[in-house]
Amino acid sequence: MRRSSRRSNTGLASDPSLDVYRLAVERQLHESDLYWTRNNAFLLVQGVLIALYGSSSNVTTEFRVIPVAAGIALAIVWYLVLRRGKMYVARWEAVVSRLEHEAAAAGGQPTIPLLRYFHEAQASESTHRLRFMNLETSQLMKATTVLVAALWIAAGVIAITASSGKATGPPGRPFCRSHQPLCPGGAHGHNH
Repeated sequence: MRRSSRRSNTGLASDPSLDVYRLAVERQLHESDLYWTRNNAFLLVQGVLIALYGSSSNVTTEFRVIPVAAGIALAIVWYLVLRRGKMYVARWEAVVSRLEHEAAAAGGQPTIPLLRYFHEAQASESTHRLRFMNLETSQLMKATTVLVAALWIAAGVIAITASSGKATGPPGRPFCRSHQPLCPGGAHGHNH
């Protein structure tokens, strides 16, 4: 059975399998761009939450817990989005690889077998003895989300324990010690 060909806008005959290959490569690149765009958006929002938490040192514990809870929730969602995004990129990579193998089996070859070139280059790269030094960037980013979540948990524990360590007096009034400047009997306080 003869494959139909159509003319491309350059005037040359276009192979439909090559068009499918190009489409698959474009989709893979698009998913990869989306992956990093989403990652940067999460990074930006985490930075805003960190700034909010850092500027809230003189407010109540309840207010300090808000950016902590949001940071933990966001880190979890961030991890899940990175995981799913990597799956989409991997799916399109598998399609491109399959098309390259099918073209090679049929005696043809895509114009540029991108994945084969990529894997050949990757195989020639040196590896480090420490396993974590050989991680892909997507694996490092997922590890970063776990680290960020752990740091938010630590910040929450610190905020809660710091507030529970403060002595209080009557409801709504802090307990004053005589050495504090604005307490009755303190350096600047008035004793009534």
